[in-house]
Amino acid sequence: MKMNQLNREWIEKYQNKHNFKSSVHLEEKILQIGEGNFLRGFLDWMIFKLNQQGKFEGKVVAVQPTKHGKVVPKLNQQDGLYTTVLRGIDDGEKVEKIEIIDSISRGLNPYEQWDEVLKVAESPMIQFVFSNTTESGLTYKEEVYDPSQSPDSFPGKLTALLYHRFNKLGMEKNSGWIIIPCELVDFNGQLLKELVLKTAESWNLSDQFLQWIETENIFCNTLVDRIVTGYPKDQIEEYEEKIGYVDILLTTGEPYHLFVIDSPKDMRNILPFHEIGLNVHWDEIKPYRDLKVKLLNGPHTLMAAVGFLCGIETVKEAMEDEIVGSFIQNSINEEMVPTFDDVKKATNYVNSVTERFINPFNKHLLKDIALNTVFKFKTRLMPTIKLYEGKFHHLPKYIVFSFAALFVYCKPYKQENNEFIGSNFSKDYVIKDKVEVLELFSKAWSHYDGSIQSIQKLTTEVLSDRSIWDEDLNEITDLNHMIVTYINDILGHGMKASLSRI
Repeated sequence: MKMNQLNREWIEKYQNKHNFKSSVHLEEKILQIGEGNFLRGFLDWMIFKLNQQGKFEGKVVAVQPTKHGKVVPKLNQQDGLYTTVLRGIDDGEKVEKIEIIDSISRGLNPYEQWDEVLKVAESPMIQFVFSNTTESGLTYKEEVYDPSQSPDSFPGKLTALLYHRFNKLGMEKNSGWIIIPCELVDFNGQLLKELVLKTAESWNLSDQFLQWIETENIFCNTLVDRIVTGYPKDQIEEYEEKIGYVDILLTTGEPYHLFVIDSPKDMRNILPFHEIGLNVHWDEIKPYRDLKVKLLNGPHTLMAAVGFLCGIETVKEAMEDEIVGSFIQNSINEEMVPTFDDVKKATNYVNSVTERFINPFNKHLLKDIALNTVFKFKTRLMPTIKLYEGKFHHLPKYIVFSFAALFVYCKPYKQENNEFIGSNFSKDYVIKDKVEVLELFSKAWSHYDGSIQSIQKLTTEVLSDRSIWDEDLNEITDLNHMIVTYINDILGHGMKASLSRI
């Protein structure tokens, strides 16, 4: 039997069956640069929730951020409708929540519909600009300003849209925007503002416009967190059978979400996410970033090399392995959480992290986490090592053991096609990191001859490289000695046996 494709005409015929409440009458209030899985499974889902409760009553115009986008035609084909499937572990229970989202009014391709995008930009009803153009989107590109066509870069687009709005609305009160980028970059709002000002200056736009950017627009720093896995290609027939229609934009993700927006407090009254129970905070970013980096990203990095060298492929498998799982939990509970001043808050956060790690729907590969793992260790785990040592006057053995595992993971035994190849004692893998990191470990491991003295030499060489670590890590008391001991044990007995010994 052929199924109907999701669109407004079809869904309104069957709204009782799908519990669908139309919001087609709502005004467009948000301009969104980006229409990918993350924004649809995160922000647009939140706007939908607000509209359901009558707390915002506004729609989103989604603008394609690059020339190669493929989502806008699909969005318009389905009248802005799509399905979210949020699945995972929530409060210890396996959950799967399916909803039809209708917060997007339409999609626009700025390379073909720039005039339409400009009309949206000049609308006094548009209050917010949200974006997710990936980390590479928040970069400066030198380009010529042509009012008749879309700039290529995201900062260029935003500058051009702001300039058009300025020329239409002038210095009227509230003529500016609240701009909330969702790219995974520290101080993303601050950076975006700097890029807009730099672009405006390079285009020789007026001083009055530069002043208007400063006085009438608010750029917010944010922290976003939700795993959105997107279109479930391998399971789509199963889902179509379950929902009873075809949705070419069906989007899967985890139940957990966190959105922190650093902005003036009165913003929360316009977008009252917190009033409907969403995990959204209009607050300073740093405390939340510290929790995420140290207690979510940190354990990921901790387990990557250790688990992979045990022959484990995913985060879930690592957590469920008796030895590796105990190692991870011990490190989190005994070494990471105690470094926080508010241990209770950290413990509560860990509970949500654990549920995310064991989500049966997310196949989070350790080899992916191990990409650029040296930089990740430096930013995610070295601060915890120092905090722990300062508080307890000795080093955290589990984190230091994972540092030793990183050394072993970065041990190449051959080079093919300009790639360094390592081995986890059962199969080969490509060590993926920055060139300078690969060359450092390759040179250091060339000294290894099986003796503890050669391990001492290679460890000293790596830890002393200030271009990698910004300091000489040999100066941290006992760090070198412990890493040498663990490396020697791993090479002599294997990863699992060494884990069991600590």
